[in-house]
Amino acid sequence: MTPEAYDRLELKIHQIEKESDLIQLTLLDIEFHEEIIRIAGNSRLLSAWNLLRPQLQLWLASMHRLHHEKKTTTQKDTSESHRKLLKTLATGDADLCERVAREHARDLWQSLLNAQRSLAGSGVADD
Repeated sequence: MTPEAYDRLELKIHQIEKESDLIQLTLLDIEFHEEIIRIAGNSRLLSAWNLLRPQLQLWLASMHRLHHEKKTTTQKDTSESHRKLLKTLATGDADLCERVAREHARDLWQSLLNAQRSLAGSGVADD
């Protein structure tokens, strides 16, 4: 990772930390991950991302909303998890990066599922 690439990701995290609007937060979250894909320089991965991005963006916006209805720490949780990813990427350790990226995805999925279940149990969310 070049210092310039690191700085671009760091800037996205700073923008996330300052953003209070959930839609904009979702867009910044997506942009952070897209920047990682661009930094990787893998054209096939970028093509796959471009196909999936609209669906992922809609899903993530919905999940951010559910998370925010249950907890008001969506912005903080997002920036902290991205900061952990960035620090890991900076190590250059591919195995560690893969493990932390998988943990990031798993933790997000689990957190959002828990929020959805909690809201469904309270009668606030629909299945």
